[in-house]
Amino acid sequence: MNIIDNNYENMDFYKKKMGKNIQDIRNDKNLTLNNLAELSNISPGTISMLETGSFFRTRFSTIFTILKALGLNEEDFLKNIILDIPFEVTANFISYSEFEKSCLEKCLRTIKQ
Repeated sequence: MNIIDNNYENMDFYKKKMGKNIQDIRNDKNLTLNNLAELSNISPGTISMLETGSFFRTRFSTIFTILKALGLNEEDFLKNIILDIPFEVTANFISYSEFEKSCLEKCLRTIKQ
């Protein structure tokens, strides 16, 4: 059972928070949605939906492609994108492969040390 199962209000809050963090980094780098779309090869509409939290579920690979285009890595995702959102809560709206999840959990343990 998911931690925030059926609590769409909280899920929307966390999705919007994550999206705002991505948008802030994009803005700090003086990139428009179209610039980032070109760099990441992801449509401006998809990026906009992620930044506004108006998506139901997304794959981590999509987010990671955007992060790479912004010059970020997995550690940056954990430190700057999901910040204080519990990692296990993100599984409600981000689909991780077992490998991605394992790598991120290992990275998270390193950060917490």
